Amino acid sequence: MFIYEVIYGIIEDKWKHMSSNPLTIGSDPEFLLVEIRASGEQHLLPAYSIALARTNFSQIGCDGNTTLGELRPKPSKDPIAHFKNIKALITISRRRYLRDTWHRKFGNSTALEMRAGSTGSLSNPLGGHIHFGIHSTEKIKIGLDRYLSIPLLFIEQKPYNQRRRTRYGRLATHYSDSMRSQYHGFEYRTPSSWIIEPEITLGVLTLAYTIVSEAIHHPENIRAVEISDLSFNSADTAHFKSYLPSIFQEIRQMELYKKYKKPIEKILKRVKAQKTWDETSDVWKNWIPPKVFKRQATLPKHHLFTFTTDEFLSSIAREVNNPLTSEPAIRVFGLNSNRNFTTSTNNEDARRVLHEKGFSQISSMGFFGGEKQVGFRLDIRSTEAGRRKIIEVLNEIARRCE
Repeated sequence: MFIYEVIYGIIEDKWKHMSSNPLTIGSDPEFLLVEIRASGEQHLLPAYSIALARTNFSQIGCDGNTTLGELRPKPSKDPIAHFKNIKALITISRRRYLRDTWHRKFGNSTALEMRAGSTGSLSNPLGGHIHFGIHSTEKIKIGLDRYLSIPLLFIEQKPYNQRRRTRYGRLATHYSDSMRSQYHGFEYRTPSSWIIEPEITLGVLTLAYTIVSEAIHHPENIRAVEISDLSFNSADTAHFKSYLPSIFQEIRQMELYKKYKKPIEKILKRVKAQKTWDETSDVWKNWIPPKVFKRQATLPKHHLFTFTTDEFLSSIAREVNNPLTSEPAIRVFGLNSNRNFTTSTNNEDARRVLHEKGFSQISSMGFFGGEKQVGFRLDIRSTEAGRRKIIEVLNEIARRCE
């Protein structure tokens, strides 16, 4: 509990400090990991397989649903800086996936993709929640609904946005759960997950920041116009098309428009053309340059086993066949003598070998996050007979990996 409270306090203090300065922006856009089988079948993988840690404080993680992943980039006082934080996390997330073994566990796969949008073309509703380091006002709520969410209707893809809005993503001026108060300020939950393309992401962030700043400093400029929630939830763009000229004009008169004119104009141009995003597209391919994308897939060779510092494991390591491989490494570590099990592993292949070699008290407890690992209790690794048995187990694991 103490560690949890310390971490929570650090994050809260960071937001409080930033909130005392110019307007801060943060976000936690959601995503899916989708494996495309050779048959064409789409298979959802658990998003926690690429989480940096299974906590609410990881920058890539899950929040109550292991299928949905979240990017949690650092908040910033500038939406362009926040965009760069998102870009870095998207690149890291693919590199982390390639480092893990989840993509090898399901077989017959041809590709794995990161999906975003309203549902990622599937049935899972995805949100592009935006956070601001200030308490919300009625004008902020009206402004985000009118100047951000109505235009986004024209680039979201049907019928996925309609499916999402049967439960999520409705107007904040009509539904209180679309605008949540947070310790740092508030969270706007109406938009779908806009990380689908870089141009859209930058446009959304700069436009949202401009709107909130305007509502704070010039609330008289935010027009309160009645919006039909029925038309909005059904994504009736024909109904809202007549709204666009005045919305565009009012956005262009906002104080920060000139500063962020280029990315805002790009998204307004897309809205006017009604150029929708593609829910089936791969976020990783949309963001990561082709050369980097290809280089990431070329996994470096390394030794199969890594050994933690331990006098008994050091001597074992010298006698074990430790081949070079592109598979994620297996960490070999020591268990204390007071454990009520003799070995521990989170890897099914290692577990089978341990059973075959006569080990029966095997725990599945993970001691080093999600990485592959196998541990041996002190009374096993400190005796000559136990040492020989460990070498036999590890050599057999190595043989099966070759």
